[in-house]
Amino acid sequence: MRASSNPRQIAIVSTGLIFHNTEERKHLMSRSFGMVILDEAHRACGKEDSEEKERVANNLLSFMFEIAKRARHVLLGTATPIQTDVEDMWDLLKILGMGPNRSSETPGANGGPPTRPSR
Repeated sequence: MRASSNPRQIAIVSTGLIFHNTEERKHLMSRSFGMVILDEAHRACGKEDSEEKERVANNLLSFMFEIAKRARHVLLGTATPIQTDVEDMWDLLKILGMGPNRSSETPGANGGPPTRPSR
């Protein structure tokens, strides 16, 4: 899609196109957007990896983190009652706080991503 054919720079993205490493996903990752609307946000999750010290994001969550860096605004949608791990909820909140003009170095400040409370 040429930039002139999408003057508002809005993308509505199907999770089916981005859950796997498709050509559409690669194309989206090469662009920047004014707004990205992502449905099925409850499917974005991480899991503990016995070999890793940190949680590992699934394909959808890793896409959301990357595309959020390329969008001025992100809208996450889900019609499913959320029965997710609290860590997954923090990941979704972090996505909402990301963007090209936000500092990821100072969490919670100047519109940056929220910080997780200490355990």
